[in-house]
Amino acid sequence: MAFGFGKKKKDDLFEDEELGLPPLPGLPEEEELGLPEEEEEEEFEMPAPPIRPMRQPSMPSVPTKPAKPTRPLERAPVFIKIDKYKELMKTVQSMQTKIDELQDTLEKISSIKSKEKEIIEGWGSLLTEVKGKVSEVNSKILRPGE
Repeated sequence: MAFGFGKKKKDDLFEDEELGLPPLPGLPEEEELGLPEEEEEEEFEMPAPPIRPMRQPSMPSVPTKPAKPTRPLERAPVFIKIDKYKELMKTVQSMQTKIDELQDTLEKISSIKSKEKEIIEGWGSLLTEVKGKVSEVNSKILRPGE
């Protein structure tokens, strides 16, 4: 915001002639007054002061009731567009389908693992049986030189 404290034009000084008044005498120039020359000032804008709310006249204090605590369990209705709702329902259904598929796959894997365990245990018992027979045969065979 610049303030116009500069010199007025001569035309502006003699506007009173229109009213029929005699012209004002001219002002002496700055050089004639012997004043020191002023440095040219930079223009700058001052920031506006912060606006504070107006205080209301103080009134006698009236005891107030404490505010009721809001219940966090209360739910306000939520409104959404129908197309968004349908999209959401499709997504939830798709997720449920994938979860069901994963559950079935996990059960199949568990079944396969239990069958594998039974097979491995069978192989282990078969191997133990074969070892016993080999040692029995080995003990019954006569070796030359004994």
